Amino acid sequence: MFKIYFWFVLCLWGASELNPVMATVLTPALAPALDMPPLENPDKALLLCLQTYPGTSSEAQCYRSQTLVLEKEVERLYQALGGDRNVALKHSHLLWQNYLSSERLYLEKAFFVAGSQSEWLKARATYLLFKSRAVALQHYLDYLNAHQ
Repeated sequence: MFKIYFWFVLCLWGASELNPVMATVLTPALAPALDMPPLENPDKALLLCLQTYPGTSSEAQCYRSQTLVLEKEVERLYQALGGDRNVALKHSHLLWQNYLSSERLYLEKAFFVAGSQSEWLKARATYLLFKSRAVALQHYLDYLNAHQ
């Protein structure tokens, strides 16, 4: 299922690359967002936090705080790629947001055990979901920049 989702996204991305109307929509939107520097390695900040504050609840907080950073990065990259004006990207992003919501709901229901490592597990899983989306969007943006 996950592979099909990414192939679908890549096919839509390729179709938008061949569409001259989409190319004119994307080009002006890139300028302001490209001026912003890319996110520093989120794993580096996370590892520093995890080393500084060991322990299950502290580590869960480290994952949550870095997830907020990644959430902003995902939004920045989404806007850099055209945001809602890029119809294929918008559709892909809506699917990803639905997937994110479903995973969060699953984690909440399946791993809700007070006083256990469930908060750590949920925080880490959410961090990894945002990280994978940020990495994917950064690859798309890098490709677009290389081929303009």
